[in-house]
Amino acid sequence: MRVNLNTKYYKKPERILGRLLQESRIKFLTKQKVLGKEIDFLIGKLAIELDGHPQETKKNEELIKEGYMPI
Repeated sequence: MRVNLNTKYYKKPERILGRLLQESRIKFLTKQKVLGKEIDFLIGKLAIELDGHPQETKKNEELIKEGYMPI
């Protein structure tokens, strides 16, 4: 399934990563809620944040406890 990354809901870095993943045919989900927190990209259990702000330590700890790898 192709994700429309041309909307106002995606910042430029998110659009670039999304297009690269699509071109590489890597399956991913975007703007997903995990533990009540929005994650920019999910590739399996890899949780990718591209917001450009410091990572939230507590959020990352919770993701790790649930088996996700935050980057």
